[in-house]
Amino acid sequence: YIPKTIVAGESINAFLEFDKPVSIALDDRFILRTYSPMDTIGGGKILEIDPQGFWKNIKSQCQQLSVMKTERFVQFIHNSKNTPKSETYWADKFSKSRKLIHGWIESNHLIHENEMVFSKEGVDSSKKAMIKFITAFHKKNPYRGVINSESVRSELGFSRPWHDYIISNLDGKEITFQNGGLALKSHKMELKNQDKENMEKIKHIFSQMKFLPVSVKELTEKIQCGSEQILELLHILKRRGNSIDISDHLWMSQSDLDQLIDKLDDHYNSNEILSVGEFKSMTNLTRKTAIPLLEYLDKTGITFRRGNERIVGTKFPSKFQRI
Repeated sequence: YIPKTIVAGESINAFLEFDKPVSIALDDRFILRTYSPMDTIGGGKILEIDPQGFWKNIKSQCQQLSVMKTERFVQFIHNSKNTPKSETYWADKFSKSRKLIHGWIESNHLIHENEMVFSKEGVDSSKKAMIKFITAFHKKNPYRGVINSESVRSELGFSRPWHDYIISNLDGKEITFQNGGLALKSHKMELKNQDKENMEKIKHIFSQMKFLPVSVKELTEKIQCGSEQILELLHILKRRGNSIDISDHLWMSQSDLDQLIDKLDDHYNSNEILSVGEFKSMTNLTRKTAIPLLEYLDKTGITFRRGNERIVGTKFPSKFQRI
């Protein structure tokens, strides 16, 4: 990729792709020759050997790279601001000693912490990006207490060490981090009156189902409310210990699950195994409606599937476990 036509004596940054692998290092000199006739058409210096990212960004960075090592080092630091590298990495990349790289870090007022080299501007930029992302999440999901931190890391393109570093600089100040979730410290959940009413309607519907998981679609139709709003309210009930999600779209009340575990405990006191038929009789469910609930019990370790039967699982609530 050569961005424009050049004439003899003119220099420009260009992106070269070879037909075969070659062994090169940063700042190596090279010449370009035609095959036939064997004429020298130009020469240059290797400024980068493994550009990363989208082609649009690679082209832009290609044009900006400096031929001066120290200036280019700072540019590399800026270009990798979401995934800072170690001092050793840069020493290997430039084929220089760590002592020399350390000198470049100090002379350019960069920061070397937690095995990462970065700039203060990089820290500020990442902090703003994280706060902006979490703010947008709260705006879209006002009743969600936190957003999974791994989701934030993935969306922002942060390396894990950099993600953890930024959180450590924000935790307790602008954001809070708990149980793997992130939230703005200023975020408060205040239910609107209509949402309070809809939440009570959901709880009432749960009370009528008796072990029968209910789908988000059913709740949406019965309450005449959008599915996203119903999901928000279900997650609030879940955080309050009132509901559980059996699968992606099926929910039931926590109290029903507790009663079901009581029944399971009574059954396992005198039986080692539980058949699907016995479970159907226990819950008054059809096979079609019983299977999703059994799969949830297996998934959470409350029961363990052995063939078509179930035995007590390793996560059966401790208050019911027997010696």
